[in-house]
This record gives sequence, C-alpha cells and structure tokens, in this order.
Amino acid sequence: MITGKFFHTFLWDELAGWNVQWQGRVVDYNPEDNVALVLLFSWWDGSPTGQRLTKVSEDWVFYDTDEEMTAAYIAMLPASDQEYAEKMNALLRKGAVVL
Repeated sequence: MITGKFFHTFLWDELAGWNVQWQGRVVDYNPEDNVALVLLFSWWDGSPTGQRLTKVSEDWVFYDTDEEMTAAYIAMLPASDQEYAEKMNALLRKGAVVL
C-alpha cells in the first residue's frame, strides 16, 4: 500500500536525462484505477503547496519518511551542491525561515 508514503516523480529530458519532477506524500490511493491523491511539497522549503489527482507510474520512487526522501534528493545533487543543501535542510528542520 502506498498511502502515506513520500515520493519523487521523475521526468525524462532529452538533454539532461532523468530529473525529479514532483515531491510529496500520497494522501489516498485507488489501486483499481492506479490513481493517487497527492500532497505536493515546495522545492524551496518543503511546505505543502497543494493537492493533485494523478496516475502512478513506474517513474515514481517511494520513501517511508520525509527524511529518506530528502536524503535521496540531496544524494542526487552534484557533489558541489550537497553540503549547501544539507545545511539548508538542517536549518529548515529547526524551524528557521530562509529568505
């Protein structure tokens, strides 16, 4: 069951290859239609940005926690950006407001 799981979706780009398209959490899932109601999260601070009904495909990767999802995204970044992303994530988790 994928309800409650966090996820990334990926989109293929001819020039850049696979890119993360969306990040969020599955609110509800209908396995008969393979449709999920998802809560999408901001790329800037991880806050909820809205809900959407969408088909689930093989281009989705699921995680048990938001920490796993964030760690997976940071690991996908170029090495030069990973340290900065980890510091920003730590600040946001402590409740800092980043402008």
